[in-house]
Amino acid sequence: MADLGKRKRDYNGLTIFELVSHPCTHATVCSGSEHQKWDYLWNRLIDVLHEEPDIREMYYRRLRTLMDELLVDGRYEARIDELAAMIATEAAMDIIEWGQYGESQDLTTAVNILKNDYLAVRRTHLFSTHRIAGEIPESQSPTTPVIINEIMYNPVGTVDDEFVEAVDKLV
Repeated sequence: MADLGKRKRDYNGLTIFELVSHPCTHATVCSGSEHQKWDYLWNRLIDVLHEEPDIREMYYRRLRTLMDELLVDGRYEARIDELAAMIATEAAMDIIEWGQYGESQDLTTAVNILKNDYLAVRRTHLFSTHRIAGEIPESQSPTTPVIINEIMYNPVGTVDDEFVEAVDKLV
């Protein structure tokens, strides 16, 4: 029996152990060697999967769907404001009782940093900076026209030959 742990496979002149990885973009967009964890390890499987065009396309389509659902303007800001109002008194008392670690800031400043220096920057990063043609696709229409093209409900063969053919008119 072969020792698969010692076998190396060639990926464009590199072995699996030499590939670089970055979890959000293709290796040609952002080299993973600059994005390793603190222990110089990274998930090389991501690199191998990103080399498969179908898998890469599915990944970017799912990323775009999550961007459209979760990173829309205002999705988190209103909830952050609600929570800040609920904890404002306690936050002020905590500062008096315990002081602060690091940069001194009140709750309003912290909330503004979260909304403006994190959420807004994250949106720009994904929707603009990493929005590379052919990679992260355009937003998908919420009313994708799927047409039932054919229904085989009484086949000559067996019941296993029944089918419904759905066609996406945008593809």
